[in-house]
Amino acid sequence: MNRNQAQITQENAMVGRDVHPLQSNQPDEVNYDETRKKLCEISYMILDVYNAVGEYARPPCKCEDYQQELQLLRQKLHGTLEANRILSTDNEKLRLRVEHHRRPPRRAHGAGGRGNDDLYARMKEIEASFQQIIQDRTRPLPSPPPPPPPPPPPPPPPPKVHHVAKHVKSNLQEKLEGKPSFRDRVRAVLFEPGDS
Repeated sequence: MNRNQAQITQENAMVGRDVHPLQSNQPDEVNYDETRKKLCEISYMILDVYNAVGEYARPPCKCEDYQQELQLLRQKLHGTLEANRILSTDNEKLRLRVEHHRRPPRRAHGAGGRGNDDLYARMKEIEASFQQIIQDRTRPLPSPPPPPPPPPPPPPPPPKVHHVAKHVKSNLQEKLEGKPSFRDRVRAVLFEPGDS
């Protein structure tokens, strides 16, 4: 064995040996296994950190789920549009059928055709007036006007003065004629002679 081969063998032995001064008294195989364990632990820690950072930095992609959901929505929309188209076609057919039944066929003669047109116009007017009547009936009634205020009470009748004036006139006439007055007659009846 030459010098170069001996040096290479010694360097290879030093690579697998832990040269820490505290562990220099242990065999080479034990130091090599512990070094491998530490390296594996460090590698696992690095992988855990990398996975954690990658998980939070880049969330899992849901593009496929979104594409499937979009495809389902497109299918539903296509079905809805197709159903609407079919319904529109059916509605148009029904409208044409109703118009055909409402409008009587025109006759070849001019007078008869004009008569049918007049009748059709009259039917339209009747239908419009009927719809107006229905709207008027269904419209809410206006609120009734407030009742008028009660009339003021009549003034009290004036006192009857004519019989008082007549009584005074008769008293004056009796005095002129020399007859006792009504007062004198009442006093004569109520009081005895000599009482005053």
